[in-house]
Amino acid sequence: VRQTKRTLSARFQCQICSGMYPEARALRRHMCSEHPSEAQQLDISNEHAICGICGYVGRKDNVLRHTKAKHAGSPKL
Repeated sequence: VRQTKRTLSARFQCQICSGMYPEARALRRHMCSEHPSEAQQLDISNEHAICGICGYVGRKDNVLRHTKAKHAGSPKL
């Protein structure tokens, strides 16, 4: 049986749905998005942020990209 490189590198497993992830950070992100109540019980921090201009909610990296793309040159409210 041939295994893909992704399968071989996935070392972190979700205890709820058995999903496999290559990094602990990816598993934490998965827990926050797919199993939020369990993540809260396990005290796994939420990676979400809010745009200070329009209130867009998303992951920190996505909010930063959103702010640069949608509000470049806009004054803060």
